[in-house]
Amino acid sequence: MASGARLTVRTRTLATAFCVVLYGIIGQLTLDAQQPGPDPTPFYVSTDGNDAWSGSLARPNADRTDGPVATLTRARDLVRSLKGPDGALKAPARVEIADGEYFLNAPLELSPQDSGTATAPVTYTAPPNAKPVISGGRVITGWKKLDDGKRWCAEIPEAASGKWPFRQLFANGTRCTRARNPNAEDYWFFSESGATIKDGEGSFKFRATDVQSWGAGESPEILLHRIWDVSWFRATRLDTATQTLCFATAKNLQKTSHWEGMYWLENSLAYLDAPGEWFLDSATGIVTLWPPDGLDMSNATVIAPVIERLVRIQGAPGQPVQHLAFVGLTFKHADWSLPADGYDGHQADVTIGAGVMVDYAESITFQNCLFADQGNHALQFEKGCRKNVVDTCEFRNVGGGAILLGTFGNQNPPDAEQTFDNQIVNCEIHHNGEVYPSAVGIGVGYAHHNLIARNHVHHTSYTGISVGFGWTYALTAAHDNIIEGNHLHDIQLVMGDGAAIYTLSRQPGTIIRGNVIHDVQGYLTYGSGIYLDNNSSEILVENNLVARTICASVVNNAIGRDNILRNNIFALAATDSFHLNGCKDNTIVGNIIYIREGCCGNWTPDNVKEMDRNLYWFAGDGEFVFPDGMTLNDWRGLGFDKNSIVADPLFKDVANGDFSLRPESPALTQLGFKPFDTPVLGPPPSDRRQDPRLVTLFKLGKGLRDRDVTVQVVRHANPFGSKPPELDARAKIADSAAAVDPSLRAWWPFDEVIPARPGGQMQGAMQPGCQQVPGVAGTALSFDGKTAKVDVPPHPALAITDAITVMAWVKLEPQQTYKGALGIIERPQVCRLMVVEGEAPFSIRFGAALEKSGLFEVQSERTVAAGVWTHVAGTFDSQTGVTSVYVNGRLAQTKTATPGAKIVKSSAGFQIGLRDSRAYLYGSLDEVRIYARVLTEPEIAAEYKRLAPAETAVRP
Repeated sequence: MASGARLTVRTRTLATAFCVVLYGIIGQLTLDAQQPGPDPTPFYVSTDGNDAWSGSLARPNADRTDGPVATLTRARDLVRSLKGPDGALKAPARVEIADGEYFLNAPLELSPQDSGTATAPVTYTAPPNAKPVISGGRVITGWKKLDDGKRWCAEIPEAASGKWPFRQLFANGTRCTRARNPNAEDYWFFSESGATIKDGEGSFKFRATDVQSWGAGESPEILLHRIWDVSWFRATRLDTATQTLCFATAKNLQKTSHWEGMYWLENSLAYLDAPGEWFLDSATGIVTLWPPDGLDMSNATVIAPVIERLVRIQGAPGQPVQHLAFVGLTFKHADWSLPADGYDGHQADVTIGAGVMVDYAESITFQNCLFADQGNHALQFEKGCRKNVVDTCEFRNVGGGAILLGTFGNQNPPDAEQTFDNQIVNCEIHHNGEVYPSAVGIGVGYAHHNLIARNHVHHTSYTGISVGFGWTYALTAAHDNIIEGNHLHDIQLVMGDGAAIYTLSRQPGTIIRGNVIHDVQGYLTYGSGIYLDNNSSEILVENNLVARTICASVVNNAIGRDNILRNNIFALAATDSFHLNGCKDNTIVGNIIYIREGCCGNWTPDNVKEMDRNLYWFAGDGEFVFPDGMTLNDWRGLGFDKNSIVADPLFKDVANGDFSLRPESPALTQLGFKPFDTPVLGPPPSDRRQDPRLVTLFKLGKGLRDRDVTVQVVRHANPFGSKPPELDARAKIADSAAAVDPSLRAWWPFDEVIPARPGGQMQGAMQPGCQQVPGVAGTALSFDGKTAKVDVPPHPALAITDAITVMAWVKLEPQQTYKGALGIIERPQVCRLMVVEGEAPFSIRFGAALEKSGLFEVQSERTVAAGVWTHVAGTFDSQTGVTSVYVNGRLAQTKTATPGAKIVKSSAGFQIGLRDSRAYLYGSLDEVRIYARVLTEPEIAAEYKRLAPAETAVRP
């Protein structure tokens, strides 16, 4: 009772305080209305102006001796002239910019001396019904039609000899495509090998029919697509005899397997073969354009950018630029650049800069502005930005993302550099990532207490809204951000491993609420609705509609914890509703989970602290099946979903995207689901998984992702603690009838491959590219290094955190599609045994992700030969921290982690023959085993000697 009384008193106290504040605000507003401030001092800018004039007239006078100024720079200086001795304005200043295009040769620079005050702000605005354009470009004239009747050219002396190497071209407001191979509608090529980058040069093998040679003196550029980021490099050599393409890189950049094998080339006249494409010969200054369909070149306006930065608002610590507003303006034609040694990709491309850059600024407003036709990000608030507002702006056709907020380097920047209390509201963001497809629509880094609300984000190349950075559980400056009431759809049209809304790292106080998300695409890996990635923790996800995603509705990946998912609708995910990988202590209550393909998810008791009052429904053929083949009652037996139900939620019209609930919905009548506004989404777009140009990307092979695939499984030979079944007659196991070590939790001998069937426990789904071959004991499994792997579902027996031994027999080949540290067996983000190099001699690496201290690994010397069977093992002991790797029964290397640190808990299963999502093993595996204890060196030596074939060899 006392607790309830305190709650009542506190509630009343808060309500009273709120009323006092509210009435105070209303009273102040009334007082302000009764006592208006001074009228703004006006200045006028016009394309018909003259910087020698006063700027006090909107139009030139009759004898043209006075009138508006011609440039924004002059208008800025006129505002400065109004300031008194104390440097402050006494009255508001208003710079009115007439209709027309204002071409800049240098950025407009605004510093603290250009600030307004709270009572005397400075506004740069369009007059009513005008749409002035701030352009960083220049009009190109003198176009002549070429003899082929399709292409036009113009000679630009200023661009000859590389003096103006513009990288974008816009014709009547349409972005033209720099001539590329393959053409944009064909997406990209697939290489024959991963790239090797060292000593300032990268190279990879291409398919013989793909790459066209380029002209002498040309310098094509290559975009490398690495699922979640891209890189740009300058091509240097093409060797058709060896099918090798080379490109220039930074001297200190050393990589192998740089990307996933997808790429395209740009910037050669040889590639100019389609409407809308163009090419600049930087030696002669001649630009060639095949006009877009329907464009009349006789009256077309063609613009190329001259500068990268349009506006620079630059304050200093303790001296911010303040109280500026930009209203009704358009910012266009900012270019992008590429260093001679290329651009090595960063997540979200956070390093490339923006057309409008803001640092150390407060109370800056952009309202009803358009940002378009740019090469980098459009608008970036970086260091020390507070109380800024972007309201009702449109961002379209930009090379990077729309808006970046905060820093992306220092996780806890000094107080002066902290960015917080900003708002991005009511904006439309679409068709971004035209140059950097891995850029995000809105990106928030190490910033806090920001509001991202009521924005319409659609047709993005990658993630729609990304909040947080750093891949860490440590507290950072990213927290207490609100992502609310946004509408996101047609997301991730080019990249993979992203989402409509994506987070990174621990973010107490961050809320994802009331968003409508649908039609999320993506390639190879996650294209999800909401993706709580590495260490995302303490985030509230509520009242969201997530529908029609090509992967999971929600992902919580890699060590995240203490997240709350409540009162959401998760509908029609193509793979799984919840993908919970390595996370724990989450609360999942009061949600509606509705699927028609795929599966419910992969959660385990380790992932959740509370899971209840959820409604589950499978609208396809069959029943709703819980993880590991459990029924709802099985899952309830583990203490979860006691009050949940399996029932049709009775959406009004799923086919047409109406996910509102009928009054008789059991979610309302039985579970107390709180309905929220769900707009009608319309029918779904075409399924891109059926696009013949993309089908290679979607050959994931998982039964849960493609019901048409006839999956086979490799039998898990040992129900741990019991006797093994009879094995292939060729198996050299002398003690097949002996009792098995009870710590042996998993054993895949690869001696039997059977059709998939439900309830397979730890049987692994074998993907295309696997083949049975002779092994050290019966048969082994070969892996083609491209698509072959074995997926093992989650199982409580594999939730090992204290002590573990992982071992296998491996027969390695020179890796044809080397993609870095190839997987022997891995629990993603948690524990893995790997081959490090792409060619012999190989080394073996073993590692585990430890609580509080991250990934800890140990690696052998390069002693493993190619083409022979080799026994490898890795061990970890949490009590001592000792981590070891063994080769052919001998200790090869050992290191000691912090004693007492345990392996992080994970709900994920294991994958055999693959590390991460791309590093496929080329070779054969046999007798893969996992023990829930540390085997001693004599025990590991005995395992090696028991099955060692005669050809086993290790280089001295």
